[in-house]
Amino acid sequence: MKVLNDCYPIDAGNGFTKRRVGDKILVESSVIGERTDFYNRTQYTSLSLDNETQYYVGNDAIESGVDVTPALGDDDEMRYRSKEFDQLMYGFMGKDFQQSTEIPLLVTGLPVNHYLKQASYLMKKLKGSKIVYVNNEEIILHIKDVHVLPQPLGTYMYLVATERIDPNARVTVIDGGYGTLDVTELKGQNIIKRAGGNIGVKIAYEEILTYLIDEFGSRGTNDLTLSKMPYILAKGFQTDGQIINIAAMPKVQNILNKHFDKNFKFVRDHGFDLSASQYVIWTGGMAQLHADRIAAKERKNFIILEDGQEANVKGYDYYAKSVLAG
Repeated sequence: MKVLNDCYPIDAGNGFTKRRVGDKILVESSVIGERTDFYNRTQYTSLSLDNETQYYVGNDAIESGVDVTPALGDDDEMRYRSKEFDQLMYGFMGKDFQQSTEIPLLVTGLPVNHYLKQASYLMKKLKGSKIVYVNNEEIILHIKDVHVLPQPLGTYMYLVATERIDPNARVTVIDGGYGTLDVTELKGQNIIKRAGGNIGVKIAYEEILTYLIDEFGSRGTNDLTLSKMPYILAKGFQTDGQIINIAAMPKVQNILNKHFDKNFKFVRDHGFDLSASQYVIWTGGMAQLHADRIAAKERKNFIILEDGQEANVKGYDYYAKSVLAG
């Protein structure tokens, strides 16, 4: 068995799962897809927890063309007890390590509203040995220790470690993910207040997707999926031999403006006084999607994280390394 002389930080979000493996941060969709019994190309990592049901995880599931299922679903704290959660977590570990491996410390996080009831359960669940079948070969993943943090602490620890914020400051973290918006106010490492709602970027993506399918019809429908929306908005959409700048379309701009206004109103309506925080951290996929709209607010205490999707897992990494260093 290989002994990993390192930690394994992993941040499983509704939309994307982020891990640090070696010197790389890996970001993949939080989806699983059952492998068909027909001919399968070997570049995709086939996984199984029972040596019967074969499945793909993350980008392999999307690129293989099989039907995919979100592994975490909506903001449901019981999801950590589901088969799909196990397939996601152990699937990514199997894919990342490919052989029997001892992991000295795994660090992950939970939304603040799930933390009190689920952190202890999750630590016990993940600690110990688990058999995973990778490309039909049995491997054992042995996790010696597990730490679970409230997710906003990951972002906070990352920014403190990189000396971008004062460790004792009052900080508001606005984490707009794929499915949810989570707003957390901290003083140091103490969480003072939080609120959350199911108004993540998925809402905007779904409305844009519907509009684009209506607009382009059968010419582009097969290439228009929710999983591809970030790429389409960033790179454009090719149809009839030309690339169309989707993000610049007036209707799409209206959808995005409406979504941002809805999220900003949520923050205000839940009593967060952003002017009272020394730092207001915009993170997650929403920070990238709405960067221009956030910047237009012209607030000196606003920080938009360009790597916001990876901020939590980077914070877990700094934390884990400090724990292992003693």
